Amino acid sequence: MDIKRCVDCPHTQRVLQKAGINDMESLAALTYEDLLRLRGVGPVIAGDLMKRVEEWRQSHAEQTVSGNDRL
Repeated sequence: MDIKRCVDCPHTQRVLQKAGINDMESLAALTYEDLLRLRGVGPVIAGDLMKRVEEWRQSHAEQTVSGNDRL
């Protein structure tokens, strides 16, 4: 999923894109410490991104489960 669908802050979007992170799958692979190493990301942004990843994972899991109900 494109990062812009889950991250609405233009600054954060630019920082992630400059780091080559363009989708939620790539973002989810990073740890909090990985995020802090990115130029332009501090504790507040890293914490927000971790929260958004968790929300995305829950949403993604719910979609997967509901998709299996149709089988």
